[in-house]
Amino acid sequence: MPFPARDQVLWDIFKRFLETMHVDRCAIALCAPGEASAQIIVGFDRSKEDPWIEGVNLSLDRYPEFRRVLETQQPLVVPDVAEEPVLSGIREFLLSLPIRSMLVVPLLRQDQSIGVVSLSTRGTVRNFTPDEIVVCQTLASQAALTLEKTALFHEVQERANKLQSLIHLTKLMTASLNLQEVYDFAVKAAAEFLDVPCAWLVVADEEMRELRVQASYGMEEFVGLMVERIPYGVGVIGEIMERGEPQYIADVRQEPRLLNRRFVEQGGVVSFAGIPLISDGRVLGALAFFTLHRRFFTPDERTLISAFASQAAVAIVNARAYQQIQRYASTVAELYEAATQVSGSLDLDETLQKIARGAAASTDAASSTIILFDDFGEVTHIVEWEVGGIEVRKDGISRQVWETSRPVVLPDFASIPSGRINPRLLALGRRAAVCLPLQVRERIRGVMWVHYNEPRRVAEEDLHLLASFGSQAAIAIENARLFAETRRLANTDALTGLYNHRYFYRLLDTEVKRARRYGRSLSLIMLDIDHFKQFNDRYGHLAGDEALRSLAQILRKNSRRVDTVARYGGEEFAIILPETDLAQAAVQAERLRAAASEFEWPEGCLTISLGAAVLTPEMGRVEDLVREADRPLYEAKVAGRNQVCLGSSQSH
Repeated sequence: MPFPARDQVLWDIFKRFLETMHVDRCAIALCAPGEASAQIIVGFDRSKEDPWIEGVNLSLDRYPEFRRVLETQQPLVVPDVAEEPVLSGIREFLLSLPIRSMLVVPLLRQDQSIGVVSLSTRGTVRNFTPDEIVVCQTLASQAALTLEKTALFHEVQERANKLQSLIHLTKLMTASLNLQEVYDFAVKAAAEFLDVPCAWLVVADEEMRELRVQASYGMEEFVGLMVERIPYGVGVIGEIMERGEPQYIADVRQEPRLLNRRFVEQGGVVSFAGIPLISDGRVLGALAFFTLHRRFFTPDERTLISAFASQAAVAIVNARAYQQIQRYASTVAELYEAATQVSGSLDLDETLQKIARGAAASTDAASSTIILFDDFGEVTHIVEWEVGGIEVRKDGISRQVWETSRPVVLPDFASIPSGRINPRLLALGRRAAVCLPLQVRERIRGVMWVHYNEPRRVAEEDLHLLASFGSQAAIAIENARLFAETRRLANTDALTGLYNHRYFYRLLDTEVKRARRYGRSLSLIMLDIDHFKQFNDRYGHLAGDEALRSLAQILRKNSRRVDTVARYGGEEFAIILPETDLAQAAVQAERLRAAASEFEWPEGCLTISLGAAVLTPEMGRVEDLVREADRPLYEAKVAGRNQVCLGSSQSH
C-alpha cells in the first residue's frame, strides 16, 4: 500500500517504527504538558480499511497515557491494559477494540515535551523488551529532531517573509509627505499586518498636553464610543504616552485603566495593544489595537510592530517637517530620497554606504562617517565617505555618544581642545561636525558623523532633520542586520553553525566556476567520524551532538580563512580549498586528522577518516568532484580508518 505524501525524513522514521516494532497501531502526536488536545501528524491503524491517519485532533481527556508521558518525560510500558492503573478510566473501551499492550515514549526538544509516539497491539499480551524500548526512544529522538528542524526552517522563513512585508509597508508609508496620508496609511497598514479588526493612531498635542485621535481603522461600528481626546497620563493610552513603553493586555474586561469602558461593555472589545511612536527619544503618540477575542501577541509580532511604529514615527516627523518648515522643503526632500534608497537595501555594507552618502549630501556636509558598535562597545563597522583613516578612540566623542545616546554638536573646531578632534579631520580642513546616535528603540547601534568645511551654527531644525534621518538610518541598519541574521540561519546548520548541505553546493558551484575561469586549482576534502554510530549508542545522542559541535570547532580552527567548512550531513563534513592542488590538500587533510586525533573529547575517543580530490577537466558537474573526494574517503574507512586517502592526482 502506498505511503501518504509527507516530509520524507519524518516518514522514513515512522516506517522504521512500523517495520521494527510490528504493532497494530502507531502514531506520532504533537502536544505539550497542560494542553487539552493533541494532533496526530502521522499515524497507522491496521484494523481500518484506510490505515493512514494525518492531521487528527485528539482530546487528551481520552488519552491518559499521553498525559502521563508528557508530564514525566519517561516511557510508559503497558504489557497488559487490563492491569495498568493509568488506563483505569478507559480500560473497558480499550479492551473492547481489543487493544491489549501499549508502549508510549516522549518526544523531547531541549528537555521539553513536545509530543509522544504511541504504539499498541491487539489480542494477546506483549512484553516489550528493553532493546525494543531503547529503539523506540532512539527513533523518537530522531523524530523530535526532524520536527525541530522543520519548525526552525518555517520559523526563519516566516520571519523573513514578515520582515520583507514590513520593509515593503514602510517604503510605501514613507512615499508620502502629506501628514494625514501618513497617519491613515500607518494605522491601516499596522492593523492589517497584525490582522486586528480595529485600530487608532493618536498623536500628542504638546501645548494642550493631550492625545488626539488622528486616524482610525475598522472603527465604523464604534461610532459614538470613541474618545477623541485623552489627557496625558490618563488611562492605558495616556500611560503609554507618558512612559513611552508598549502595553499588551490580553483581557481588558478586568482592566480598570482602560479609559472608555463602553468599548468593552457595548463594543465587545477583549484584547488591547498599544505601541508608542517614538522619534529621537520623544513620544509623538501611539498606535492602539483592539480585538474582539482573546489575543496574545507573539514576541516576533511585538518586535516587528515596534520597528514599524518607529518607522511610522520617523515618517510623521518627516511629514511634519515638510509641511511646517517650508524653507527646509528641499532638504527634507533630499532626506526622504536618501532614506528611501537606504530602506530598499538589505545588505548591511551597502546600507551603511548609502547612509553615509545620503547624510552628507542632504545636509551640504563635506564628509560623513558611520561607526557601529556591538553590545560591549567594540567597533564592528566603520564606513567613511570622503574621509578615510578614521580611528575610534576609547575616550573619544563617538564612544561618548554611544554611551549616553545624546548627540554632540561641534560648531567650531577652533574652540575645542585639539586633543578632542580627530587629526584626520583637521588635516582635511574640516571645521565643524555633528555626531548623532543611531538608535533602534532603546538600543544604540552606533553613531553617525557629518563634517563641514566651515564653522557652522547647527540650528535646532538642522539637528531635528539630521536626527530624523539618523532614526531612519538606524531602522535600515537594523533591518539589514536582521535580514543578514535570517539569511545566516537559512544557510547554516543549527547544531554546528557550519554551512549546511544546500549552501555548500552553492558555494562549491561558485568555486568550480571561478577555478575554471582563471585556470586555478581547486580541491575538496570529504571526512566523517569513525565509528560514530557506536559512539552514539554508547554515550547517547546528546554526547553525539556535542562531538559534532567539537569537530566543527576543530575544523574551523585548523582551516585557512579562504577555505569553506560545511556539514555535509550526519557525521560527514566537507571542506572546499580554493587555489589548492592535491598535494597541498593532502597536507591540510593530515593536519585535520592529527588535530582530531589529539583532541581531548568530552566522552570517549574519536578519530576521523578523510578523502581528498582535485578538480579535473573531465569533471562536468560539481557532483563529480564530490564523488571523487567521497571515493578515497570510503577507501580510508576500508583501510582501517583514522587516515587520509587521495583521489586522482591528475591536476587541473
